[in-house]
Amino acid sequence: DAAHIGLCLLARDEAETAAELFSYLEMRALSLARQWNIRCTVNTPAETLPVSEETAIECEFLLREAISNAAQHAGAEHIRMAMTVEDNTLLVTLR
Repeated sequence: DAAHIGLCLLARDEAETAAELFSYLEMRALSLARQWNIRCTVNTPAETLPVSEETAIECEFLLREAISNAAQHAGAEHIRMAMTVEDNTLLVTLR
């Protein structure tokens, strides 16, 4: 089974861009996996996705909750995370 997270990425002001979302979330996912003592494999697109710091933090909160739930409630020992963007929406799949 897989959990899917979708977040609409609104038009952004380039002056506010503070984070490259894919690498930021990959770094956070691996850190959370160490915290929960589980393995984590991350698959990200080759392109970059610059977003505002606020958007990056909101995405991190969603990711943190999903990984926490997988570890605590589903007893996950290994999480595979994939990220894509379709129609200005970030799609994150956790298996």
